[in-house]
Amino acid sequence: MQIQIQFINANVEDKGKYKQAEIAFKDLAKGQVSSKKLMSFTNPVVYKTLVDAKNGEIYTIDMEKNEKGYWDWIKAVTSTSVDTSNAVPPGKANVAPKSTYETPEERAKKQVYIVRQSSISSAIDYMNGTGAIKKATAADVIFCAKEFESYVFGLDTGITPLADLPTLNTDDDIPV
Repeated sequence: MQIQIQFINANVEDKGKYKQAEIAFKDLAKGQVSSKKLMSFTNPVVYKTLVDAKNGEIYTIDMEKNEKGYWDWIKAVTSTSVDTSNAVPPGKANVAPKSTYETPEERAKKQVYIVRQSSISSAIDYMNGTGAIKKATAADVIFCAKEFESYVFGLDTGITPLADLPTLNTDDDIPV
């Protein structure tokens, strides 16, 4: 694989038996500034070429992956022209990242799932406490969970509260 870079600078550090250079450069295809650490013993020719480079010079870098999966710079050649075939088109370099936040609809849907899951757990706990779980089927648990879910969301559960039941006239057996 090849990339073209514009050299910015090299920060060389003496490590005793070898030297390490951090090369600051601009990747011309991506239009972004980056850095690469080079050791004097891994590829002495590339190391020497880039340590002696001047600010603004353009280089074509040949790279290959090593056995650990990292990209090694195996060749650095001065370039007189910039290859624009891989360059990012103008206006496309700083594309705003796509939002990963949930929309209000997605959040509302997720909340329904959370309440349903909680209602199922509560239904199982309730049925365990009353002893009904021994004879209950999955449909019984779901029915009970839907009652809890409806209550949480304030929906009509179909159960008429005691206060809303019609009163009986004590004089006859027919409800009013």
